[in-house]
Amino acid sequence: MVNQMYDNLYNVLGITKEEGKQVESEIAATTIINFFQKLLGIEELTQIRRQLLKNVRSL
Repeated sequence: MVNQMYDNLYNVLGITKEEGKQVESEIAATTIINFFQKLLGIEELTQIRRQLLKNVRSL
């Protein structure tokens, strides 16, 4: 499941990975976080995280 989510998110973000390579969840999460940190900066990332957590809690 992690690899499917990783693949989908990477496709949306335009990040490439080796074809057919399985990725550990920690590596995938770290790579995605690093991408957003560079793209948005820490302040914006923190705001998005807070909103995501708030949305999840309301489910």
